[in-house]
Amino acid sequence: MTELIILSHYLVLLTLGLTLYGCAFSCYQLLYKESADSRVIEHTNTAITLIYIFVSLVLLYAFYSYDFSVKYVHNYSDKSLPLFYRLTAFWGGQAGSLLFWALSVVACGLAFQHTNSYKTLSGETRCWYLLFYFTCLAFFSFLLTTYNDPFVLLSPAPDNGQGLNPLLQHPGMIFHPPLLLLGYGGFTIPACLALAQAMSTNTTSLSRETSWYKSTRVLMLAAWLSLSAGIVLGAWWAYMELGWGGYWAWDPVENASLVPWFFATAAIHLGFVNAYRNKAGRFHTLIMGLTYVSAFFATWLVRGNVVASIHAFSSGGVGPIIGMYVLITAIAVFGICFIMPKSKNELNGLETREGLTLSTAILLLTIAVIIMIATLWPVISLIPKRLLGEPLVNSVGLGVDFYNRVILPLFTVIITILTVCPWVSWNGELRHKKYLSAVILAFFVCIGIVWTVFEITIPLALLATSVAVTCIISWSLYVYEQKYNKLSPAFVHIGLAMMVLGAAISGPYKMERDVVMKPGDSIFIDGFDVKLTSFYTLPVYYPQLTVTKGDKSDTFVMKNSNPLKVGEYTIQIEAVIDNRTNDHGRDLDLVVTKGEETPTLVHLKLSQPKEIGDFTVRVEQTELNRFSFTAIELIVSKNGKDVGALIPQRRIYVTQPNKPYSEAVTIFSLGKEIYATFSGIDSKGRAHMRISTHPLVNWIWLGAIIMSLAPLLHILGLSNRRNRNESGQD
Repeated sequence: MTELIILSHYLVLLTLGLTLYGCAFSCYQLLYKESADSRVIEHTNTAITLIYIFVSLVLLYAFYSYDFSVKYVHNYSDKSLPLFYRLTAFWGGQAGSLLFWALSVVACGLAFQHTNSYKTLSGETRCWYLLFYFTCLAFFSFLLTTYNDPFVLLSPAPDNGQGLNPLLQHPGMIFHPPLLLLGYGGFTIPACLALAQAMSTNTTSLSRETSWYKSTRVLMLAAWLSLSAGIVLGAWWAYMELGWGGYWAWDPVENASLVPWFFATAAIHLGFVNAYRNKAGRFHTLIMGLTYVSAFFATWLVRGNVVASIHAFSSGGVGPIIGMYVLITAIAVFGICFIMPKSKNELNGLETREGLTLSTAILLLTIAVIIMIATLWPVISLIPKRLLGEPLVNSVGLGVDFYNRVILPLFTVIITILTVCPWVSWNGELRHKKYLSAVILAFFVCIGIVWTVFEITIPLALLATSVAVTCIISWSLYVYEQKYNKLSPAFVHIGLAMMVLGAAISGPYKMERDVVMKPGDSIFIDGFDVKLTSFYTLPVYYPQLTVTKGDKSDTFVMKNSNPLKVGEYTIQIEAVIDNRTNDHGRDLDLVVTKGEETPTLVHLKLSQPKEIGDFTVRVEQTELNRFSFTAIELIVSKNGKDVGALIPQRRIYVTQPNKPYSEAVTIFSLGKEIYATFSGIDSKGRAHMRISTHPLVNWIWLGAIIMSLAPLLHILGLSNRRNRNESGQD
């Protein structure tokens, strides 16, 4: 295995040479060849892709086989980690996530290289595209062979690893990071092609080749789907794992992935104006280029130690390098778009669908810029002091209240535009006025119902809720009017409106209480009765017991606090005592009860049987779990009817024995969802917990599922249309 690790390091180093060769060859073709030929470096791209696939498989196998001689494997896994977390630790650290991002780029690049759209590109455009593409790959190869090499070896090899951060030991870890990185990788291709067509000087060839937006439309939609799903999964992960009862704290790392999403969404909307109206081409190219730049800006925020975050990566010295790359690429994008010919077609007014689409894109970009400035405010606010030479003090970043006051109103305006847009034509005429009248009436009815029936009186929440419901109604009518065509854009906007509806209510109308309770105590919160019935502890070791009665012998692994029944006796774990310094290993205390008799404490030593009544019990071994926990059981009822049970945990991981983690739990509801976290038991035997209610919070996740999956309908429709065209059908 060591040989494969060393080989992988040199293969990544080889990709650096190959990407630089690709850049040089592209420049040579553009400068000295009348007819640019890109076939040689296309084969180079295939070789690079195969190398990245191979080295990624090697790293995955290192995690699978507990190869702690690899420093990256040692830092992010250990022997107690389950297989699925061990494999997903591939992107648990900085080096692995960069490797996966590079793999995503080359996979998307190779896929695009084999499309008909790529084959119809002129030689000049193709060489410009490959120059930008290989420049991106060269940067990844440079990082992976210098600052973030995932194939560094340790000698001698440690017996165990340091383990994965407990916050990352969650199902969200399996999907959230790779989906974000796949989205970043997918947007690299259309950005490189957009800049390539902007740089291409052969106007005759440009007029014959397909525009970059149409050529990469499927890839853009797939990347947008992946990025959207990744962001929402991250929000759900934070909601369930951090134990704070929230899904979005406007943390720098959360904002980092949101900025590229706003740029990408604006680019998709501008595509309708550019590709189908032949307008705003230069602006469209600029936004697509900035989508690519913003992905690296997000990486700079996460890995550059730029601003404080609760879950940013350490920089490893790479922050200034990525920051410089962001600056250089941003200047290049603006420069290319500045020299690009401007479209001669004038834009229509705001009262047209074209104007509404442009307004939506500009609002999305405005939100992205606001988030960028607000996130960097701790850095920006210190610039005057640095210039004047004044003493620097800790700068306070802009808080959650700022974002909520600014972003939600802008999003409400966007949803309003999306509500009206289906009923306005490209030239400004109103379509199907009866449907538009019904939509306007629905808006006022919604305000009345939301205000009087649901008692939503906060002005912004009232307006956002009413507009979101009206948007759902508007697009549902549009689907009906279109005879159930145009499902993809309808579901995207319906899903987005559902998310806005959930956010508008769950935030301002969340109720929360910190409580201290003993078993038998109960509290009342927001219509729910919550009663604490019991609490129990599961040790970090799982005892394996062999019970012998007569000629019959059975072995049990006690992996929970449930009692073991043996005839008239009940056996329950009291404690596992770590005595590894003694010859007998770990001791085990059991509580044994017969019928109604007083429980008896039985002390067992490893492999030393103990007679209890008419049977014998022996501890064979104790299996190591990756954590121990204390849990409490809360019974929830409403109006006298049982709603369910909440069993939050307080965990201690073996890799971080001095740092407890709370595991939050919820009872699912499309109305008010109840949520609980448990922080521990004090010396008086009282449980400390936080209980909260979140109205309509699950509309966010349901809306996100609809919004994220809706582009698949459009992708399948494009694929079917392409197949019909190729077969000669109308």
